[in-house]
Amino acid sequence: LLPDRDPLIAARQEHIRRAELIARDEAKRVELKELRDSEAFAVSSVEAAEKLVDEATSGWNAAKEEHAAQHFAGSLVEGEPCPVCLQVVDRLPAHPVAPDLAAKQVELEVAHADRDRARTLLAQAQGARLTTEGTLATLQEEITAAGLALAQHPVADEVTRLLDAIDAADAAVKAAAAAEKQARAELQTKVRAHSTLKDKERALFRDFDSVRDGLVGLLPPSATRTDLSRDWTELTEWATQQAPALAAQASDARRRAEGAKGERARIVAELEASCRECSIDLPPAEEVEHAVVVAFERALAHLAKIEDGIKVAAEMRTEIKAASIEGEVAGSLAHHLSATGFERWIVNEALGRLVEGASAILLELSGDGYSLALNEAGDFQVIDHHNANETRSAKTLSGGETFLASLSLALALAEHLSELAAGGAARLEAIFLDEGFGTLDSDTLDTVAATVENLASKDRMVGVVTHVRELADRVPVQYQVSKGLTSTVNRVAL
Repeated sequence: LLPDRDPLIAARQEHIRRAELIARDEAKRVELKELRDSEAFAVSSVEAAEKLVDEATSGWNAAKEEHAAQHFAGSLVEGEPCPVCLQVVDRLPAHPVAPDLAAKQVELEVAHADRDRARTLLAQAQGARLTTEGTLATLQEEITAAGLALAQHPVADEVTRLLDAIDAADAAVKAAAAAEKQARAELQTKVRAHSTLKDKERALFRDFDSVRDGLVGLLPPSATRTDLSRDWTELTEWATQQAPALAAQASDARRRAEGAKGERARIVAELEASCRECSIDLPPAEEVEHAVVVAFERALAHLAKIEDGIKVAAEMRTEIKAASIEGEVAGSLAHHLSATGFERWIVNEALGRLVEGASAILLELSGDGYSLALNEAGDFQVIDHHNANETRSAKTLSGGETFLASLSLALALAEHLSELAAGGAARLEAIFLDEGFGTLDSDTLDTVAATVENLASKDRMVGVVTHVRELADRVPVQYQVSKGLTSTVNRVAL
């Protein structure tokens, strides 16, 4: 079964958001590296600016001291004591030209300004780095939260696959609905076409009757009135058989007519004479001949119509065969589209599989003596292999044989339950067998016990309710029920 669409859509959006967060995280990490490089450059710039400030300060101090020294030296007089060292000045000191104090002051101010700008850039770089680090921490928290939210959902590819499968399933349902609608429309079309063909068949029967009625004087074969093709075939075959004889008769009649013309003339003359004697007017001879010719032409026209009817019958046979096939398909489709027909088919299929499995088990339990089958009415039948494979009703079995058949059906149901259930139900993990063992002989009881033990070895729990000691002794775990003033149940593990 496919899951609901809405949770999958939400999971896909969460996957997309997490992917976007990861992409932003990667971009921020690249940005952080660049900011750290910028910060390192700003630190080196500040250090260089500090060094320049120190150098400018040293230069300015040196220049200031030189200016002070030269100013003090200007007040010295040879032969006079120095006011500082109190020594007599032998000669005046020769000082080099003092550096420009104003220029040094400007250099110092420029160095201080450069250092301030470097410190400002460093502070900006540090602030940007801290902001980016905070953004990265937030992104990591969101990525972690998204990962936890997605832990209960499939991976992105699986979500996409499931959504595609759901879309495909929806499309298949729509296609099936459209196909069903089209099938129903086609069924209605076929029904109308079948009705039209029936009307056409009735009209063709009327045409056939008209042709046959024209041949009643020749004693045509009787019509079935149910199979138009057969009626036309029989009439055509009869006409084909009669045509040579009728043609020979016509030829002989023409020869006799030629020979009888003189006799006819004599007779006509005699008749005319007799008629004249009797005052009777005979029609002209050519009118009698014309009547014969007209009758012959009518026979030829009937023959041509019969031949046309043969062609029409052949075409109708083809159309009727095609219509019959379409009618059978339409009827089968209508049957299978009905709720009861489909349900009956499913039940028959499931029951057939159940009987097939139970038959194999019963064959083993009965020592190849019996197997099961279903008749057309869906009733259980037993095949007696000891009696020339005689098939008879399962109701004719003895008590012990009936128990074996019931046990076989129960075991087959337990084995095939997951296959027979809609949607694939879980397999039957436990089965309880209640009595019926007392009707078995020792050999059959041993076979049944071996079958139960084999069933229990296949990870199934098998419970047996019995008073047959031989069977109970073979069960590893027993609950013994004793009856007295108060009932007791004791668990016994062998």
